Amino acid sequence: MFNFSDYIIPFWHPLVVHVPIVLIPLALLAVSIWVLKKDELWRRIALFLYAISLVFSYFSYESGETLEHENEGEAQVELFVHDHEKGAKVVLALSLAALALLGVAEIRQRQQKSVPKFFPILVLIIGLLNFMAVAYTGHLGGLMKWGIPG
Repeated sequence: MFNFSDYIIPFWHPLVVHVPIVLIPLALLAVSIWVLKKDELWRRIALFLYAISLVFSYFSYESGETLEHENEGEAQVELFVHDHEKGAKVVLALSLAALALLGVAEIRQRQQKSVPKFFPILVLIIGLLNFMAVAYTGHLGGLMKWGIPG
């Protein structure tokens, strides 16, 4: 019989990294709907998704540091690891920026103040850049793990 306590996960990075890979595009979708429909529910959904993705992006970054040290010297990893790490920092920064702007919008609305008209578009632009950054960073991670196709 299989006992789950017999299995130890040596590196958490491959598991936790997939949370922001999924949530950041969903957050971008929520922001897009907020911009189009001007429905505050979608802004709150985006706020929630960015909050969770920021936490998991941080855990992804930290767990990636551990994995990087374990794989030092592997040629395939050495090719991409520094750009992958820079990409992770960009994802963190953009997630934080989107979260901060959505948070300001939420606070202003709760105070019965209007949200500046440029806010939704600015969040949308940051969200699009974040989506591109997470896709690029994930692509580099895939190249490190699986190699260059062809």
